Amino acid sequence: MSHTRAHDEAGGNTVDETYDVLVVGGGIAGLQAALEVAAAGDPTFMKSHLELGKCYLELGKLEESLKSLSRAAELAPLSWEPHSVLAQVYGRLNDREKQKAELAVIDKLRRERDQRVKGAMEKVVQQEK
Repeated sequence: MSHTRAHDEAGGNTVDETYDVLVVGGGIAGLQAALEVAAAGDPTFMKSHLELGKCYLELGKLEESLKSLSRAAELAPLSWEPHSVLAQVYGRLNDREKQKAELAVIDKLRRERDQRVKGAMEKVVQQEK
């Protein structure tokens, strides 16, 4: 490990060292355990639930994945990311209707985002006049 890499403020570990401990040392089970602790420690942090849902999907724990991803979608209603992974889970479960519904949510969220960006850009242009 290089001594020039930045250490985090909490424990002195580099991101690479943390990755090595969780993924290389403990495998995906170690990552799952760490994400479960993170999600329980701050149940309102969407990213923990999203990453935990992805981890469960990787492990084939589809029901657990659905639960974590649904929570992530609740916490960040404007984010398309949880719906993208939910669509993958429903695909693995061969539930094409729910998969299509998640893809429709993604499409809707992206269109709404594009409208917000367009509106903001038009506002900036108006202010410059």
